[in-house]
Amino acid sequence: MSYFNYDGKNIYYNVFDNGKEENLLMLHGNCVSHKMFRSEIKYFGQFYNIIVFDYPGIGLSDRVEIFRDDYWNYNAKCCIELLDMLNIKQIKAIGTSGGALCGLNVVALDPNRFTAFIADSFMGFGLSLIDSQEISKRRKKAKTQFIHVAFWKDMIGEDWSDVVDQDIDLMERVGSKQLLTIHGDLSKVFTPILCVAAETDELIPNTPEKVKAVADKLPNSRNVVYNYGKHPFMITQKAEFRKLALNFFKELN
Repeated sequence: MSYFNYDGKNIYYNVFDNGKEENLLMLHGNCVSHKMFRSEIKYFGQFYNIIVFDYPGIGLSDRVEIFRDDYWNYNAKCCIELLDMLNIKQIKAIGTSGGALCGLNVVALDPNRFTAFIADSFMGFGLSLIDSQEISKRRKKAKTQFIHVAFWKDMIGEDWSDVVDQDIDLMERVGSKQLLTIHGDLSKVFTPILCVAAETDELIPNTPEKVKAVADKLPNSRNVVYNYGKHPFMITQKAEFRKLALNFFKELN
């Protein structure tokens, strides 16, 4: 296992060197870790060297006292620091759910860092109070269900309950304080970006509308909406997403 220091915390990362010419960064969502990409690391590793890391406070990284109001921007800065440490000036990237928000903050902070980015199944620029309360309600219910508990133990560790509570608190603050999830001016980001959403996303209400609002701000974006699949599309519809992603990256080469 490898770690680097960010803001006084030990942050887990891994580089899967498959002997390929290009690198691909994968950014995980909230309440999960790099482990969500186990099958995708293997699949996309046929074409790229893969880089993953766990955000501060989750997975194999050191814990934090609270998930900050600028959570996804903070994680984006952590991501940039990792890439700087690895001396990677440019890279393709995929971010799903909260990872999409992290990646969008990366391109806002450093528009030339990603040569292409896929943003999948995310909440757009923020949540209404009602939407945040609904997400919070579903998370609290999931904490009582065996299948979700087992999943979170695997993704996060034995302290999964505390970490999930931190994320619930963050979601509630996003809605009650109308916190921005994406910082910076996306109109100045010319990175080719593919935004993906499913009408049937069961976690984020009105996902297609939220994703489209972000895509409309990006000068060089494409927006794809499916009428099937759950949250996140990348994991629940692997075959379709893999085809979509490889075709998108191939078109840009």
